[in-house]
Amino acid sequence: MDRSKHSFVRVSEEIKNPAPLPSTDAIDLKLMKLLLEDGRATLKSLAAAVGLSSPAVSERLARLQSVGVIKGYSVDIDWQALGYSMVVYLSILIRPGFDRSTVLEDLGSVPNIEEIAVVTGPSDLILRIRTTGFEHLTSMIAEHIWSRNDLEFTETRVAFYTESTGTFEIDRINTLLAKHAESA
Repeated sequence: MDRSKHSFVRVSEEIKNPAPLPSTDAIDLKLMKLLLEDGRATLKSLAAAVGLSSPAVSERLARLQSVGVIKGYSVDIDWQALGYSMVVYLSILIRPGFDRSTVLEDLGSVPNIEEIAVVTGPSDLILRIRTTGFEHLTSMIAEHIWSRNDLEFTETRVAFYTESTGTFEIDRINTLLAKHAESA
């Protein structure tokens, strides 16, 4: 894992000095919506949907990637079908005096941690962990969490059921499209 991507110092700097928002227009937003609906859409089908040529769509997508709006393309894997049926949220309080960046970076390389969130409130971090069951969870936490001396407190919450609505990204794009139409 790239250690520069997970740094409390970097996060703090980004909050204090946010990067300027890249400019997008209605066509960019429509392209993003189409890709959210079908990540395997061809340039030809995207071009037809937005009324541009394939090279023009390719240039737009390359620009959106270069400015970081589109971070990549991925496959949606059903981890439960592969036996990883347990989702756990682990709240962590880092012991005072220990370097938070180091903790974050170290945890970023632990297998089965899907996501690390730096949060407000009584915890410093919330981890989303996916395992095959209680034995797997116990061994993973014992090896990578309880063995650490820089953690003050942990609290584990097992999710009985999780489901991504899959619509929040499209809803957000629709909101941006509506705002763009209002301002046009």
